[in-house]
Amino acid sequence: MATEPGSSIRETRAGKSGTLCSVTLRPEFKVKIPISPLLLDDFISNRERKITIGRDKHKFLVENYLKNGGRTNFDLNKGQNTYDPRPQGEGLGQILQYITWKSEQTGEQDLKKVIKEADVVCWRGSITKMAASPYEENGTGWKIAIDKFEDVLFFHDMETDTQIANMEKQTEWEKKCTYWGHKFETYIFAERGKDPTPDEPVSTWEEMGAAFFTIFPGSPEAKEAEVKAFYAAEMDGLDSENRHVEVKTQAHGLWKGQFFQKKAMKWWIQSHIVDINYLIVGIRNNNGIVNRVEKVDLDNITRRCDQWNGNVIKEADVVCWRGMITKMAASPYEENGTGWKFAIEKFQNTFFFHEMDTDAIIQNTEKQNEEDKKYSYWGHKFETYIFAERGKDPTPDEPVSTWEEMKAAFFTVIPGNSETKEAEIKVFYAAEMDGLDSENRHVEVKTQAHKLWKNKYFQKKAMKWWIQSHIVGINYLVVGIRDEKGIVSRLEKVDLEVLRERCNQWNGNVCLRTFQHVVNQVRTRYDQLVKPDEILIIERKPNENTVSFLVVPKNSTEILTPEFRKKFEKSRSSS
Repeated sequence: MATEPGSSIRETRAGKSGTLCSVTLRPEFKVKIPISPLLLDDFISNRERKITIGRDKHKFLVENYLKNGGRTNFDLNKGQNTYDPRPQGEGLGQILQYITWKSEQTGEQDLKKVIKEADVVCWRGSITKMAASPYEENGTGWKIAIDKFEDVLFFHDMETDTQIANMEKQTEWEKKCTYWGHKFETYIFAERGKDPTPDEPVSTWEEMGAAFFTIFPGSPEAKEAEVKAFYAAEMDGLDSENRHVEVKTQAHGLWKGQFFQKKAMKWWIQSHIVDINYLIVGIRNNNGIVNRVEKVDLDNITRRCDQWNGNVIKEADVVCWRGMITKMAASPYEENGTGWKFAIEKFQNTFFFHEMDTDAIIQNTEKQNEEDKKYSYWGHKFETYIFAERGKDPTPDEPVSTWEEMKAAFFTVIPGNSETKEAEIKVFYAAEMDGLDSENRHVEVKTQAHKLWKNKYFQKKAMKWWIQSHIVGINYLVVGIRDEKGIVSRLEKVDLEVLRERCNQWNGNVCLRTFQHVVNQVRTRYDQLVKPDEILIIERKPNENTVSFLVVPKNSTEILTPEFRKKFEKSRSSS
């Protein structure tokens, strides 16, 4: 970054000092920055810190541990008394060795050409520390010495006062947690074709590394120039397809707490910049026992960690539940349904949709008979037979309750289209989810009387199945085929693509474009129709092809809670 307005320079005995720049969160930095890391070479560094190019001594992931729900019983305490760690803070020695080797191998003497015209040479850790700065409030900080040589900036990590103080007062528990991370690798990595060797002493002197090059493109919105970076990273190992893989340990479970959010941010940064798409995480208890191993997609980390995404709702135009999208999307093919009705409030330039009961829904609820209630119960009961807690059996004999439910939050962009003349919309939405499969993917389950594909009514049901599954990235459904007495005699796995192909009475593109059209009409007309103390209600009644609107006082329906308003009004004013 260039020196910012207001920077000052001071002369001291140690030299000049001052403020170089700010690393606070800036709205213009939320613009997506596409990078394509290029792997240059892998290498191994030995105890003497000499590097050997290639993958001959690399370790490979033992992927059997991902089967059977990832259940394991790894004791990370073994061998701690023989732990042989290398010192921290070794400088750029190995990177300089690699650059020298590259020059000799290619016969190129021009440094800039050897490192692909890079502006910066550093370790991956330096990038991670700087990149995490906007969200690091109480960390150890970072300190980097920089030397410019042949028009290239060489970044050398230095210890901050906080890091030095932390090392001096490091507890036995902290040392143990560090050891556990290295010990975990001995259980799940092995030389190609061999078994892991967790009984051998743990040493960090010999390590795998790799050199990368990437371009951080310039951005007119952020007013930042392009940066070309040449960097190296310590790598954990390779998977069966020879892709780099990172492994981590985490206490008790994922996604819980602010501390995990910060940890996950660093996981994402360090993996993203070396083109790693997933992590292997060992879930441990406080005694150092790993009882399961999970595969975590990098995209899932960005979806589920909302404290460092730059904007909690990712600049969305709309916030709603998945069910609302399904209802609007199904409209072109819904003739005799119950219609839909939504109250809408515009807040911080985002439209929040709140579902309301239509007259038809109210009437249907009032006259619901025992048969209707039975069908509804059967759907929930079916889930108790085919879902269970990890590592346990289903519990269909226990009472059915819908008070505790699983949910997930999603973000998607429906692109604009010149033919339909519809503008792009960005949607942030949540959905109640049924459960996960053995690969930790969301799965939807349904029940169906007698068989699939048989009539027009099934076509309409299948359309809603497709919409609600497609927009949350689900690729297949599990359907229980039942009789009139509520006995499920078989299960069928139905691919979403097959569902769309075999149902010819609706078109998925039409459904999604209809939702997009309704949202765009709200965006276009809201400010013309609604005053600051009002909200908008839109309704599509049964058997009607039009959507009507009504403007009502804001206090007639609570869409946003006072606590929510206070938090985000404060957030907007502070940024």
